[in-house]
Amino acid sequence: MFAAACTEHEWEKYYGYAAVGATEFVGPRTIRQCLAYCENNVNCFGVDIDVNVVPLRCWPHLDRTNLQSGNVYAQPSTIHYRLMKRCNTTTTTGRLDLLPTFT
Repeated sequence: MFAAACTEHEWEKYYGYAAVGATEFVGPRTIRQCLAYCENNVNCFGVDIDVNVVPLRCWPHLDRTNLQSGNVYAQPSTIHYRLMKRCNTTTTTGRLDLLPTFT
């Protein structure tokens, strides 16, 4: 059987919030680049993005406990993203024993 391919990561977005414990990651210049960094890091569970500065500031959360409700606080000009579903980077294929053999 073929599994459906995961085509898009799923994020929850909270305007005006941030969470404790993030460490600034210098490099991303856009929201998409910041999210991509987290999507490609298996230890990343979310990011806070300060959109009130140029270039924006990207703060990944590498500890799931950072995202607990008691650790989230109001922060103007920040968007708090939580990665809810991560797509695997590997492709699922059918069983090899069911594929035709060519000789």
